[in-house]
Amino acid sequence: MSRSNIFVSGLVNVESTLKINDFPINYSPVEYLFDGISTNVSGVGYNVSKALRTLGNEVHLHTIVGDDTLGQLINLELKRCDIGGEGVYHTLDATPQSIIIYDSTGRRKIYCDLKNIQDATYPVAFTHLYHVQYDLAVLGNVNFSREFFEIFKERNIPIATDCHVLKDINSEYDKQFLQNANIVFMSNEGIKGNEEGFMRQLIDAYNQDIIVISMGDQGSMIYDRVEDQIHRVDAITVRPILNTIGAGDALFSSFLHFYIQGEEPLDALKYATFFASYKIGANGGAEGFLSEFDLLELVKNFA
Repeated sequence: MSRSNIFVSGLVNVESTLKINDFPINYSPVEYLFDGISTNVSGVGYNVSKALRTLGNEVHLHTIVGDDTLGQLINLELKRCDIGGEGVYHTLDATPQSIIIYDSTGRRKIYCDLKNIQDATYPVAFTHLYHVQYDLAVLGNVNFSREFFEIFKERNIPIATDCHVLKDINSEYDKQFLQNANIVFMSNEGIKGNEEGFMRQLIDAYNQDIIVISMGDQGSMIYDRVEDQIHRVDAITVRPILNTIGAGDALFSSFLHFYIQGEEPLDALKYATFFASYKIGANGGAEGFLSEFDLLELVKNFA
């Protein structure tokens, strides 16, 4: 497949993961672990960018981080992964961080410290984007992404967003994303048992081309406005699960990769299901991504 040119705006943070035996955690003053704690660059903006880059796309990441040691770590990691970082601005008071505690079954508890990112705006105007050709704009649902809707809507460049845990189709925070995105992903964490009903509310209220609801080990659900049908895709297991953090970002990214290349939406979601299943056999939100070639080999050889 050919390489796509993709704009990404979203949160980038530094993530520490802690593996425990099980929940709840019993109190003790100290425990000694061996290979149970790791720290990596993560966050939706980075996870999506790295997945899309690993699949072979040209990625231009735009985000805001701190002018601190963690911000410099992010710069080094972007360079290592060959992700365009010309749109990374170091203007926050401090770089966002997260701590994720997970057990052997994949259950997790996430603590996310966003610092002052929700009050931040980009320090420059982006009028030059009216003259850059992108195949897709991926706008994470963080406040500073809102600055790009007008540009990409005027240029008829498709916009994709992931609203994550959405409970109300009239959510004031998410409404602008729902109104402007062509492709909307979310998890079922806030609507369990009412996934299809919630999707039909979205279909009636907005005009997205594609809606996907991920449902963990229950698979996923997709609506394609061209067909005007809802389909379900079963979950699969391609290797043992280590940590489910980032599974939704992986599903989202790989779907976009195949969809923007011309695959039918349902087929793109099936490929993405393999990509996400393989990803959760690794630890960390931005670890365990396959190249397009390796993914297609996995699909071909899966029995």
